[in-house]
Amino acid sequence: MTARSSDNPATAVTAAILAGGPAPGRGRDKAVLPWGRSTLLQHVHDLVAPLAAEVLLVTRPEQVKPRQDTVPDSCKVVGDWLPHRGPLVGIHTALSEAAHDRVLVVSCAMPWLNARLLRDMIHEGEGDVVIPRTEQGWEPLHAVYSRSCLPAITAALRQGQAPVASFFPEVKVQAWTPMRWGAYDPEGRSFGRVSRLGERRIDSE
Repeated sequence: MTARSSDNPATAVTAAILAGGPAPGRGRDKAVLPWGRSTLLQHVHDLVAPLAAEVLLVTRPEQVKPRQDTVPDSCKVVGDWLPHRGPLVGIHTALSEAAHDRVLVVSCAMPWLNARLLRDMIHEGEGDVVIPRTEQGWEPLHAVYSRSCLPAITAALRQGQAPVASFFPEVKVQAWTPMRWGAYDPEGRSFGRVSRLGERRIDSE
């Protein structure tokens, strides 16, 4: 994959794929499940790479080296600074490591991402957080975060708060409701996750 120029305002964003992997003894690693002609992780990488000037893969520290063999050399693999604390730590790590102020965050287990929806969230969204909201709640691993969120995320983590939305009251959040995201994806397939081989679910992790 050829790196894109950060001088282009259309791509001056980082895409971060969260792929922590299972805790020891808790099942198979979803990222390496076969998907089409590649793996689930590679598939998601190929979906988001055209939307961003930089792609990060955020994983547990002990997974950094193994993950480097599963993505293109142009994808930077980084370890969570505070392991085993859930996706909020992954978002903090992505914002800290990103070359750009805005970061598109997705899960490695979301193979039905809609590129048009993501692109317009990046370029039309306003606020510190641009995030879809469904009947089940927020979709924090299908959202755009600004680096300005870092102080609020850091404070939430220091207080022992793990839910991603725990810092939302401290920042400006733009919610994309079904009326808006439904124009791209009426069935909400974008938010579907693979939890095990052959299993699909449409809900928030």
